[in-house]
Amino acid sequence: MKICRLTFVFTILSLIFSCSKKPVETETKDLQKFAIELVEFVDAGDYENASAMFDSAMTEVFHEEMMNQSWQVIEAKFGEIGELIESRTESVDGYDIVFLIYNFTKSKVEVKVVFDSEQKVAGFFAYPLEVSAIKPLPAYIDTSAFTEKLIEIGEGEWVLPGTYTIPKNTEKFPVVILVHGSGPNDRNETMGPNKPFRDIAWGLASAGIGVLRYDKRTYIYPEKVIEMYDELTLEDETIDDALSAVGYLLKNTWIDSSSIYIAGHSLGAMAIPAIASRVPNLGGFIIMAGNTRKLEELTLEQVNYIFGLDSFTKEESLYIDTLKAKIANIKMVSEDTVISPEDLPFGVSQVYWAYLENYDQLAEAGKIKKPVLVIQGERDYQVTMVDFAGWKSKLGHLGNFSFKSYPYLNHLFMEGEGRSTPEEYMIPNYVSGEVISDIIDWIKTIEQK
Repeated sequence: MKICRLTFVFTILSLIFSCSKKPVETETKDLQKFAIELVEFVDAGDYENASAMFDSAMTEVFHEEMMNQSWQVIEAKFGEIGELIESRTESVDGYDIVFLIYNFTKSKVEVKVVFDSEQKVAGFFAYPLEVSAIKPLPAYIDTSAFTEKLIEIGEGEWVLPGTYTIPKNTEKFPVVILVHGSGPNDRNETMGPNKPFRDIAWGLASAGIGVLRYDKRTYIYPEKVIEMYDELTLEDETIDDALSAVGYLLKNTWIDSSSIYIAGHSLGAMAIPAIASRVPNLGGFIIMAGNTRKLEELTLEQVNYIFGLDSFTKEESLYIDTLKAKIANIKMVSEDTVISPEDLPFGVSQVYWAYLENYDQLAEAGKIKKPVLVIQGERDYQVTMVDFAGWKSKLGHLGNFSFKSYPYLNHLFMEGEGRSTPEEYMIPNYVSGEVISDIIDWIKTIEQK
């Protein structure tokens, strides 16, 4: 999958494109002017002038069709771009970044343009502007009840930084490993102002359960991932690093396999059966908003849902028709057929889609012998109650599976009202205390047996 680029826009509603590793060395000149020009080129569909500003990695990933589709999504949700109301430039992690805040007709949107040492565009981001401050920590978090240790998992070229959250005042405790959803996620699975993995880690640790979370390899090593793009599968993106996290605990702590649990969210939840097949003797597994249907089916459903929040435009209808054609191409993927990524959904390679076509998470889940908890937010539009029903109907007869859904929770397991929308993810919130409590009770029941 092309990482550090547009990462399933409809999954996270932010545009994430290529970021090179060149440090900023030259004095920046007129970068705000250059950034504004780039936005104008993208808005006008002028790919020739826009691409002339890109570095080599950005040119490879952000092709003309992707640029146009990405901007159509932004306009569909936030309206037409209006006046520039604020701009600033900062140096962050070795890059010069220009922040531009525009008044779109429906919302304020912040655009970030990342420049490398040669003043070439190495990254482009756009998302709704955060409008309110973060709320006080929820009652289920007691920061005095745990400590955190910076660690590294994996080895060789894929060493990943992470955080090990350790409960205080207890010598032995179970540990949960958190596995991310799609896209280049950090260890907190940060989305706008929200950090669901941090909430889970702090909530469980406050109750005496350790948590290991780590930055995804697609977040830490975007250039290396792009280099292996044509061969990348779910194994590389997600499964291998979850197994490395298990290895870290077994090698560097007193904890044995029976007290290790793995919780996967979204794409990570879909991967849980594959992970469990590699480490079948762990304490148990948690599937959080995991899909039972094919990813392309969910993608089309998400697009229809988001466009359907308002009246469909002609451009949106054409976009859906194009997406349907690309989805149909997935069924044509084979060893004897070469299909360009541009002819597949979101520019994802045929190797990635072929892996998913051959992966049956329900069949694999049926082989798990250890306890499994399946949880789902009923307001989730990304992975819906249709998928939750899929897990339950196929696996509900097995005594090691437990199921629970939550009427007011969205894809991040955060509470809201009415129909869930992408903008909801930009409102500061925390993972529901009920979810934290249910996970704690489920684990402690297992540990007491």
